[in-house]
Amino acid sequence: MFKRRKWVAVVRDDSWVIAKIARSKNEIKLLKLKTCEIKQTNFDIGQIEQGTQSPINSDADNILKSWLRQEKIPLTKLVIALSCPGVITRMITIPVLKPKELDKLMTEQVDQYFTLNIEDYIVDYRILEKVEEDGQERQRILLAALPKFQWGKYWLQWEKIGLKPRAVDLVADSLARLYGRLGSPTAIRGKKAEKPAIVTDTSKVKVEIGAAASENAMEERETGDHISEDVAIIDLNSGRAEFMLLEHGVLFLYSDLELHLEEFADSVLSADHASEPGIVTREWVRSEIELTLMPALRTITDFLNFFAARHFGKPIDRVYLTGEYANWGFLPELFESNLEVPVQAGFPHGWRPKFSRKLRGIQKDWMRYGSLYGLALRED
Repeated sequence: MFKRRKWVAVVRDDSWVIAKIARSKNEIKLLKLKTCEIKQTNFDIGQIEQGTQSPINSDADNILKSWLRQEKIPLTKLVIALSCPGVITRMITIPVLKPKELDKLMTEQVDQYFTLNIEDYIVDYRILEKVEEDGQERQRILLAALPKFQWGKYWLQWEKIGLKPRAVDLVADSLARLYGRLGSPTAIRGKKAEKPAIVTDTSKVKVEIGAAASENAMEERETGDHISEDVAIIDLNSGRAEFMLLEHGVLFLYSDLELHLEEFADSVLSADHASEPGIVTREWVRSEIELTLMPALRTITDFLNFFAARHFGKPIDRVYLTGEYANWGFLPELFESNLEVPVQAGFPHGWRPKFSRKLRGIQKDWMRYGSLYGLALRED
């Protein structure tokens, strides 16, 4: 049944999660799963330009290289998703242009759509859909900018350890692909296949930035297989949360938020396993986490209000939680009570991945690896 196999990896700062995944349409089975924590220090711009690294980073790179060799990870077959701070997205609507004219606009004049020095970023674009406004056909385009400094840091490390990934994606793009496809009424039957994503060849490795779910969503609109809901996705991980809004399966807005839920991991575990009431209770943990979440909740509320204002008052239909802490049972109710929107942990239509017999011990963490599942759905 699961004939297509792929090596995928998600990289978040000092954390690597690598999996070998088998896939049949929208069904996914994890065959292998490996994790590694590699402590990194910051580079400065001079080091990036000169191609040098500090001794501390060299030690970390050697540890990573040894780990990859020990786990027999194929260094030329990995498809990687980066969780990269500072990624910026913009949605623009312009008249329909010929491909060459559009490419020229997006390369030579793209700075007009940003309020920052775009020379410090790698910029990619994707046509989301064609619309009619005032009797004129126009096209909506998503722009995404990845800081060159961040990309340089990763590339220096990969070059040193001999890693040559098949393609590089963004975590936001992977999650948009996953939820966009699963949001279709026919998702579980796997009726449709996503078209190959546009890839930008940057120097020595392919870097893809954009809304990978968009082409699939456009095809569904044309054939009448509509994605009915507008949804938000909150990817909860150590140090950061990534927030995405999907409009009928198409990435509408992205942002990352500083959030340190890892500080409560031990307390949540203690409260869940306490045989009798103690100092650490579920109520205390919930109240402390809610206080920590308040700045992020206010920001997310602003994003949801922005979406509603752009859609004649229509609110988001649902919020999904995924990531490292999505399985904390009280979080959906906590988010829902503050956001006043239905909140669900996991994925649409009750979708879940399968695990090989050797990995059944980690099945309880199935909500944690949404980015890996989204990478597995790429058609390359």
